[in-house]
Amino acid sequence: MEKSVFETLESINVNDKTEKKGKFTYLSWAFAWGELKKRYPDATYKVYENENGWCYHTDGATAWVKVGVTVDGQELIEYYPIMDNRNNAIPLEQINSREVNDSLQRGLVKAIARHGLGLYIYAGEDIPTSEKEEGKKEAEAKAKKEADAKAKAIAKKKKEALEVLNSCSDAKAVIELYKHNSLDEFSDKELDNLVQHKDQILEKYGKAEAEATEAEATEPEAPKPKTKKPVKLPNNVEEASIVPCSLTGKDVAGKTIGQLFGEGRISQLDFIANSYKGNDEAMREAARIILAEAEKSA
Repeated sequence: MEKSVFETLESINVNDKTEKKGKFTYLSWAFAWGELKKRYPDATYKVYENENGWCYHTDGATAWVKVGVTVDGQELIEYYPIMDNRNNAIPLEQINSREVNDSLQRGLVKAIARHGLGLYIYAGEDIPTSEKEEGKKEAEAKAKKEADAKAKAIAKKKKEALEVLNSCSDAKAVIELYKHNSLDEFSDKELDNLVQHKDQILEKYGKAEAEATEAEATEPEAPKPKTKKPVKLPNNVEEASIVPCSLTGKDVAGKTIGQLFGEGRISQLDFIANSYKGNDEAMREAARIILAEAEKSA
């Protein structure tokens, strides 16, 4: 889409063609008129005279000039007061031709500015609006890019921090070390700190270490082998002979209770204790003692 007259002229940077007088900035009339004619060769200007043919107008106290500039068929008029170098209106009786001429040239520049060229100067700006808008867009784009980069960096830090917490047996305890309730409350600096101290944190709160400690604490101790206290048989029992019968078996014939006990023939002694019907008191006493010891060690 083709730019309008105003858009075309307003986009021109005229900073290097201005001059400072006191606290006011002025644009060279020659530059303003030249730039306008370069782009719009048919542009014209007009100085309006009063009924007396003077090139300025007056109310009897002060005076002003009237200048019109026509671009692309549109005329814009500027009424410019005749002022001194401090921009104070000059009394009518003190006005001279030089001051009238200066006001005509400044009025011309200001009329051109109404079409766009150098208008930003009168708005108290340092650069054209188009450049300002372009600069604003560039600044916004730069700010967005930096914000996106920062967001990505934070997301990466959070991911790394989350991996550390997921490797901990008590993530809540680690978060509470930083006086927070969740990872979302961490600042950039705290996220960096958590990731940088990953090894120390996992050494204390890591799952593997916790599981190993728990395993050590809960692992059942190997059962200690039971040691049977030696059974002391009375002498009369120790030396008593086993009477061979159907209950004791022939292989025990001629052996004493002590010998049978020493050979580990406990099952037979248990059997004797439960089933022996003989009248041998020593045999029954031996069987009773062996059976009692067997029950203790069971």
